[in-house]
Amino acid sequence: MQHRIGLLLSFLLLRFMAMAIPVMEGRSPDGTVQFSLITKEGGLYYSVSKSGRLVLEEATINFIIDGEGFGSFISRVKKRSDKTYRTAFKTRGTHSEGLNWYREQTYRVERRGRKPFDLVVRIYNDGLAYRYRFTVADSVSIDEKTRFRFPSSTRLWMQEDIKYYEGMYHMQVSDSVKAGKLIGPPLVIDYGNGLYAALTEVDLEDYAGMALAAKGGRSFETRLSGNTRRVGLVQSPWRLLMTGSLNELVNNDLMANLSSRPDPGLFKRASDWIKPGLSVWSWLTDYNVASKYVVGYEDMKQFSKWAGELGIPYNLVDDGWNNWKDGEKDSWAMMKDLVRYSAEQGVKVWLWKAYPDFKGIEGINTPHKMQTFFRRCAEVGVVGVKIDFFNHEGQEINRFYRDALKEAASYKIMVNFHGANKPTGLQHQFPNEMSREGIQGNEYGPNSRRAVVLPFTRLLVGPGDYTPLILSRDNPLDTSWRQKYHRDMTAGASWCFQIATTLLFSSPILCLSASPTDIVASGQQEFITGLPVEWDETRVLEPSAIGDVVVMARRKGSDWYLVAVTEKPIANLIVPLDFLGQGEYSGKLLRDDPSSATSLIESGGRYSSTNSITISLRAQGGFVARFRY
Repeated sequence: MQHRIGLLLSFLLLRFMAMAIPVMEGRSPDGTVQFSLITKEGGLYYSVSKSGRLVLEEATINFIIDGEGFGSFISRVKKRSDKTYRTAFKTRGTHSEGLNWYREQTYRVERRGRKPFDLVVRIYNDGLAYRYRFTVADSVSIDEKTRFRFPSSTRLWMQEDIKYYEGMYHMQVSDSVKAGKLIGPPLVIDYGNGLYAALTEVDLEDYAGMALAAKGGRSFETRLSGNTRRVGLVQSPWRLLMTGSLNELVNNDLMANLSSRPDPGLFKRASDWIKPGLSVWSWLTDYNVASKYVVGYEDMKQFSKWAGELGIPYNLVDDGWNNWKDGEKDSWAMMKDLVRYSAEQGVKVWLWKAYPDFKGIEGINTPHKMQTFFRRCAEVGVVGVKIDFFNHEGQEINRFYRDALKEAASYKIMVNFHGANKPTGLQHQFPNEMSREGIQGNEYGPNSRRAVVLPFTRLLVGPGDYTPLILSRDNPLDTSWRQKYHRDMTAGASWCFQIATTLLFSSPILCLSASPTDIVASGQQEFITGLPVEWDETRVLEPSAIGDVVVMARRKGSDWYLVAVTEKPIANLIVPLDFLGQGEYSGKLLRDDPSSATSLIESGGRYSSTNSITISLRAQGGFVARFRY
């Protein structure tokens, strides 16, 4: 009897051990972010918490090679390494100093009858990232079905354009997102009580981009844009979750931390030719010319002349220049003349180019055509290129981004990608990437709803070529398509709102939609043309909230700027100036004129960190102040 009881107890113990769920955990350096890795039911699962609050519920990790899932039939998971790193670095954008401080854990995942793979996890005080890593001898097809599951009743801010990444962000509660909906990252999550997160990917090279497919039950699954094939050492992009307050999200450095480092040889003395700045841009102006697209040769000479008079360093020549011809001179010879003329005005030229063949003109979608184009740009003296119409984020497109940036850097040429997907960190590996679109910008009109959403969503992952600032007045006698476009675009949005967007949507190359003549007519020429395009410090201030109002203080050198925009009217908003340094500052304040959307009220005075100012904002209104020490 005792023998039988012993056998029964042993059997029950083995059954219990078999049913037990192994859990391995890791924490950030300060202990606030926790990662849990779980093996059960022959699969691999994970969850993430921040300061004791669950931000990602238990969900599957599943990687697929030639149709075979990595996330099933797990036999053992063991930790291979566990180290902590801390380094400081220079960055650009919202602030100039960054910190790379994380704990990295590598797990070897062994599978019955299959090759193992590594899961590399980096845990930061303000987020978490993981990637898959393995080696294959022959070319393989890669897919991924990893899931992200959010707690009930969280508010999700999402946009659904996974082709151009130009969708309007809107909010849905996690429980109500229907299966089948496709989301283009970053996806931003509001957990309530001041905690937020942003989900995206970084270090995307020679790989298909990731969208998010809603699966129901508050879950989203990775969906790659087309097929990916790789051979040798294969590393997936980092799957990144940034966490914290709105201020912490805006100042999050994980996109930079997780990106590959620049080639020191390629970018030696890069500051000699990578020069951020403002640019005039004719495309959205109502400049009255015969040319439908406002990019005739003489028009571009005029814009360069205006740019020189305003002290704006660049003129972006958009679609249409390829058709220039003057006797024996082709478009390239005329471009060389324009570059020479512009240099006499103290202005340098950026040039638009389509990636595919477009309007009967050859694109640059092969290595040979791309190399020829950059060589010719260098020969005529063009300093930057705007490359357009990618229209998806398949592996070949992401490979082109990298190859184009590398080729452009060899000729000391800056790049702005348009018709492009979300930023995924390439601007940190290739600092000659000055901006990219992947944003619903001013081409859709200066919508105040976007202005109170994009600073806390799309712009978290990199600069956006929003092309801010429209200052034209309505001319009822002008019936041209461009004047009608401006009339529709500017309805209700105040001039102060327009100027405020140049500070909110900052970009290392900042193309202004306003005609140079309108900038002069606004009376704010000195203020607008002196605006910084990158910052040493940024602070998100109360009562900022996604979709309601944005209040930010930004510093460049010793100058501070205060900016506020809203969709709905706000009266008597009190903003403490405690962000100012010691001593007194000379302040210039621009407010909405309650009686007219196309005029401003300017005031000034002396201010210190002990002062506050009171702001009232009209609907679709703004406020801007500069404090100079």
